[in-house]
Amino acid sequence: MATLLLTRPGVCSAKLGQYGSRELCTFYKLHKNETVNDFIESKEENGSTLAEKILKLDAETKKELAPCPLEHKSNLPKVELKPIDFAKLPLHYLSLGKARLTSLVMFSSAAGYLMAPAAIDYKLMTVCAIGTGLTSMSSHAFNQIIEIPYDAKMGRTKNRLLVRNLISPKHAAVFGAVTGAAGLSVLYAGVNPLTCSIGALTWLLYVGAYTPMKRITIYNTWVGSVVGSLPTLMGYTGCMNTIDLGGLLLFGVTYAWQFPHFNSLSWYLRHDYGNAGYKMMSVCRQDLCRSTTLRYSLGMLAICSSMPLAGLTHWSFALTSLPINGLMVYLSYKFYQKPGNAKARQLFRYSLVYLPLVFILMLLQKNENPELQEDAKRSIS
Repeated sequence: MATLLLTRPGVCSAKLGQYGSRELCTFYKLHKNETVNDFIESKEENGSTLAEKILKLDAETKKELAPCPLEHKSNLPKVELKPIDFAKLPLHYLSLGKARLTSLVMFSSAAGYLMAPAAIDYKLMTVCAIGTGLTSMSSHAFNQIIEIPYDAKMGRTKNRLLVRNLISPKHAAVFGAVTGAAGLSVLYAGVNPLTCSIGALTWLLYVGAYTPMKRITIYNTWVGSVVGSLPTLMGYTGCMNTIDLGGLLLFGVTYAWQFPHFNSLSWYLRHDYGNAGYKMMSVCRQDLCRSTTLRYSLGMLAICSSMPLAGLTHWSFALTSLPINGLMVYLSYKFYQKPGNAKARQLFRYSLVYLPLVFILMLLQKNENPELQEDAKRSIS
């Protein structure tokens, strides 16, 4: 935008050269119908400068146009630990384990199990989902312990239990340890060692890699997307006790979905993330945020079209899933072409609907394979 401004007729480059590209971008957005040279001269006659004009621009407009800087202050007010309200403890545990997010994780696990080309054992599917859910709750608890000082700086997380000191970090750590041990034990004894190993890997990646990477590099999103996709693979391996092309495709569509889902969310929360010092694409690399969103939306379309090749669905799924994927690509393209909070929210809301719709379509058009079902029964027994 600064280049466009400097190439307009009548612009005095010498006078504009002292201002940074961010200020020029803001100025151009708000005064593109004026000739810059005339504007500078008229203001200087009144004893003002272009810099003073820029400083008086509407604060919300500047906030919308410019990326949010990474800001962090360590002098947070200390909150005294409150007495435990045992009547509310079950609700506190649900909040600590992020119950709504964990329910999505359990749904992904069940969907992966149901899509496996084998006979369905609903008892085993439930055990697999419970073990996956407990492991998820554990990782969320430890994530919140690590991020207490950063959650306190974000509007959407400042009221979390640990920030308000409704329970202590030690209490939360005990909860995380118990749910983690229980979840992995259930997966190992009640499902199979392979699924348990993937569950342990998911926990390690979330707590040990993704959580610290959020403050180090924008590539945390790629690691976080792996974490968010492994529960689907866990459901598949819970049924099949092996990793094959079908399981990898299910993992792939969930992995690609993470980018339009999270990138759109982080876009309209980018100032929150910036204030907490998180290095998200929406804060540090807005161009990359937009391009990856569109790229992975196209990837979802390609992966869904490939499902019949692995024998997971009938060929009709490649056609019936086109409108759902087409709308995702369209909304991602609108976000890529002209980003804004309204378009980001629209894309995020659709992403919440997309995944259930795609899995329901998969299940309705699942390719039943008697030979694979018999092989799966033998491998489980």
